[in-house]
Amino acid sequence: MNRAYKHLDTRIRVGGLTFGQWASVGLGVALGIVWGKYVSPLPRQLTFITAFYLAGLPVTAVIIANHSEFDLWLYLRSWWRWRKAEDRYAAGPGEQCEGYAVEAATEVRELPTPIEQPAIDALGDLWS
Repeated sequence: MNRAYKHLDTRIRVGGLTFGQWASVGLGVALGIVWGKYVSPLPRQLTFITAFYLAGLPVTAVIIANHSEFDLWLYLRSWWRWRKAEDRYAAGPGEQCEGYAVEAATEVRELPTPIEQPAIDALGDLWS
């Protein structure tokens, strides 16, 4: 049997990353450049260090997402659907719950007497 080159249900990958992940890498690099050249009020050496860290945050998120089963957009979409659902209730009894009323027992019943069984003298008697 010949294995197929690609599966229909997988996303297109370039260099092991999807297009959305490549966009995230580009965004991280652009963020680092903008921070380093135009925005940072820090001295030159600290600006250089923080620019690399800022550029590395989205890239790190992409690498973690690529090597694990974590899908951020799936979790965000499901959280948003849960948040907007009409049947979402707060935990607890609610405002209209009055609880149970415990009443005293009106009659006392006697427990049946236990059946007397002969004592077992040896463990071998259990298996016979």
